[in-house]
Amino acid sequence: MFKEYAVNVTSDTLTLSFIPSNNSVAFVNAIEVVSVPDGVLPDQAVAINPSSSVSGLSALAFETVFRLNAGGPLITAENDTLGRIWENDAKYLHVNSSALNVSVNPVSIRYPPALTTEIAPNWVYASADVMEDAKVANMNFNITWVFSVNQNFSYFVRVHFCDIVSKALNNLVFNLYINDDIAIESLDLSTFTGGLNVPYYRDFVSNASVDSGTFTVSIGPDATSDMENAIMNGLEIFKISSEAKSLDGLSSVESFLPQSPSKKNKIGIIIGSAVGALAAFGLIGLCCCWLATRSSKTTTHQALPWLPLSLYGNSQTMTKMTTTSQKSGTASCISLASSNLGRLFTFQEILDATNKPALNPVLPREQVNIAEWAMAWQKKGMLDQIMDSNLEGKVNPAALKKFGETAEKCLAEHGVDRPSMGDVLWNLEYALQLEETSSALMEPEDNSTNHIPGIPLTPLEPFDNSTSIFDGGNSGTEDADEGATSAVFSQLVNPRGR
Repeated sequence: MFKEYAVNVTSDTLTLSFIPSNNSVAFVNAIEVVSVPDGVLPDQAVAINPSSSVSGLSALAFETVFRLNAGGPLITAENDTLGRIWENDAKYLHVNSSALNVSVNPVSIRYPPALTTEIAPNWVYASADVMEDAKVANMNFNITWVFSVNQNFSYFVRVHFCDIVSKALNNLVFNLYINDDIAIESLDLSTFTGGLNVPYYRDFVSNASVDSGTFTVSIGPDATSDMENAIMNGLEIFKISSEAKSLDGLSSVESFLPQSPSKKNKIGIIIGSAVGALAAFGLIGLCCCWLATRSSKTTTHQALPWLPLSLYGNSQTMTKMTTTSQKSGTASCISLASSNLGRLFTFQEILDATNKPALNPVLPREQVNIAEWAMAWQKKGMLDQIMDSNLEGKVNPAALKKFGETAEKCLAEHGVDRPSMGDVLWNLEYALQLEETSSALMEPEDNSTNHIPGIPLTPLEPFDNSTSIFDGGNSGTEDADEGATSAVFSQLVNPRGR
């Protein structure tokens, strides 16, 4: 089986697509592409019933459904310049005995200037079907060919003629019928060809029979002719593509191709993608915030090397790092890690406790002691001397200076100018570190910590909860190191009454 189509290609490429249907497969054994001259298939033709002119055919597609060599043998591609196949017409005759085959030498066929072998080879015009003596009283019968076609389509019909039987001009006059409609009445070939053995053809457009899917072509003698005869040399019938650009069925090409998303679906996809993107960015933002918060908490709660006390920690674990040698006098560092010691105060609670922001006498106890000490020594006129003196070398000057600066700030007239409890504790610890570091360098005979005269020493109260003390691997020196903590610092690390 083979299929032949004619399409008007207006670009440099021709695309052939094979699409399987009904879960089947698509295959092809061979493809032939032949360039057909523009004049072979016309842009205009005559429509039958009603008779009119049809144009625009060159923009349509054609499928060859029948191509017959009337009264002659099979013509193969080797004998056709366009590679066409012409089959014998015998099996399509309605009455086989109605036709008589005649032929001449193909060399005798004379093509006119407007007609070439691309229209049909000379083998087609060299043979024909004419009326046979049917041995009936009335010789006005017709030779009819019947074809089965799809009634949903229109058909392009080309009929080939060549008078190879007449002895003189204007003797052969006959009629041509398509589907019981007269296509050409009283056709005299000599009028159009001007001679014998000269090819001639006519083009028509017609639909199939309304009542059945059949298509008929007939020739018969004209009543006005002296010679009761008719002739046909060849016949071509093409299916014309429908308005859906289809040559088979009512569906368009687009219905067989993979469907692209509709406009509505595209809008849904766009909206869905946008919502998904926003959700993804939101999730990423939440993750970033969570990581930032976690990192901030980790940084806040991480004990600095020389900051032993965190006002905002909530740990019950206290670590103690001491020197490996008691005689070295290196300062101890006690830090409150963040577990559950104390509680986390909100900003509003701090404002309420400090009287916005006047200091509450009950909270900052160390600050009051420092202030009282500073006021007492100021009255004695000795604060300036302490700031400038070395106290006979017993107190490190840098530590005493930091302590004095803190004391002066605590005596500020306005509460807003006084340091916060956190600043006081930080400065005191810094002073303590300076003093103990200096003492360690001096290698005193004992490891007791020098303290500022006038500040009462308060013994270290026990913790409510058990504490873990890490002594750098020497757990047996806890009692000895406890005494090395200054009186000021013993009050700072006391969690009670804060």
